[in-house]
Amino acid sequence: MKLTETKVYSINFTMEPVKDFPRITSVVRLKVMIILAVSTVTFGIWYMWGLSLNEIGQYISNYQNLAIWNMVKQPVYYPNFKVFRNDVMIGRLLLNKTKKHEIIIYGRMLADMNKDVTNCPVNNCVIHTDTTRWIQSDLILIPNRQFPSGKRPHQQAWVAFEYESALHTRFSDELNDKINFTASYRFDSTIRTPYGMYTPNEPKTDDINKTIHSTKSENIAKGKDRAVAWIVSNCYPRSPRNVYANELAKYITVDVYGRCGRMTCSGSQCFDLVRKHYKFYLSFENSLCQDYITEKFFFNALMNNALPIVMGASIEEYQKVSPPHSFIHVDQFENPEELAKYLKYLDKNDTAYNEYFAWHKRGVVTVWSFKPECEFCILANALPYFEPTIHENFMFWWKDGCKNRTLRWNKAI
Repeated sequence: MKLTETKVYSINFTMEPVKDFPRITSVVRLKVMIILAVSTVTFGIWYMWGLSLNEIGQYISNYQNLAIWNMVKQPVYYPNFKVFRNDVMIGRLLLNKTKKHEIIIYGRMLADMNKDVTNCPVNNCVIHTDTTRWIQSDLILIPNRQFPSGKRPHQQAWVAFEYESALHTRFSDELNDKINFTASYRFDSTIRTPYGMYTPNEPKTDDINKTIHSTKSENIAKGKDRAVAWIVSNCYPRSPRNVYANELAKYITVDVYGRCGRMTCSGSQCFDLVRKHYKFYLSFENSLCQDYITEKFFFNALMNNALPIVMGASIEEYQKVSPPHSFIHVDQFENPEELAKYLKYLDKNDTAYNEYFAWHKRGVVTVWSFKPECEFCILANALPYFEPTIHENFMFWWKDGCKNRTLRWNKAI
């Protein structure tokens, strides 16, 4: 491929033909052209390596519970950064903008996904649900037990795509020798699809000084006159959350809304109640699984100014995705009674309670802001640059994230 035809992801790096230089000899002109070409290509290749490894490499896993982005935290130096498996993008990602890549969602998803890639940094993809065109597709997204039958094209890749926990999975065991990549809530997925995220502010000098010298903080507790809220519709989860909540309710008032409680609210009214009246919210997941943290944490609690009491992932896994000092994990206490004592202390101490919301000055929380359609398009473009390997132990990897997960409180097991 000629340099004039190449494009590099996200930086619009284009090399145009060098124009004629007036009033200089052809020899001098040739030397200048060579110097410019060598220096430009050298810088361009170095930058492309750094770019691809840091911005694209993070989406491609080596399937050993260590996402590739963990490998590229160190400085990248061209040309010595060479050691990678064959299922990892190596080197440059040069995009052929005229080629369209087809991506099929093969089967019904539990949650809708945006199929429009117009605003993605790489947007030469078409995402659709016409399963009759699976042979022509570069990427097959598999969200359930359905998958194509027949011989698949050599360069086609299959992605297991799921938002729900592995305990509620609909994947077939027959996918064990067919999956190339994964897209899920887990950090060690090829493409991570989080329910929400915390983004720290980029501090400026003035902002830092204001934060250091400021003694005034917002009083989130002001006007809140109720203790614990819980909005829940799945009354038979595969986690001990119901047992724990019932035990907690013996020592502190827990108002339960939805199908599993006696109190009612509808739509946005529910979260208006949480925001205005409740100090605490039970962000209890339906599964105890690795990295499984949903909108119950990000939206139901954090974005509605209620302090989340969490159960689902481990303390360390919550710390990876949450604002600093922003939640209480049930495993921080020996039992629900001890947790209730601490909640009562916070209920009477606005200063201590408000410390859990100091992060408001340091960053923002968003939900469903991640765009998997953009990442799938990047992956489709990267396929020609490596040989996708089969995720031979896919079902073991998937289910293993929920095995042997228990609470500190033994009675709930």
